[in-house]
Amino acid sequence: MTLDETVHHDVTFGGLVGDNARIGGNVTILPGAIVGDGVTVESGTTVRERIEDGAVVRRG
Repeated sequence: MTLDETVHHDVTFGGLVGDNARIGGNVTILPGAIVGDGVTVESGTTVRERIEDGAVVRRG
């Protein structure tokens, strides 16, 4: 992972949420999942993987 131009190796992190993402109520973001910039995640959803920028995630 790179943070402020410093590379960190072997870093473990929880879920990451990008800028301007909208996360509904009762959403679970699992460790290692990445929610891109501008993503909308609707209520009651579980995010398990990478979601590309601008996507809409619906329960179903």
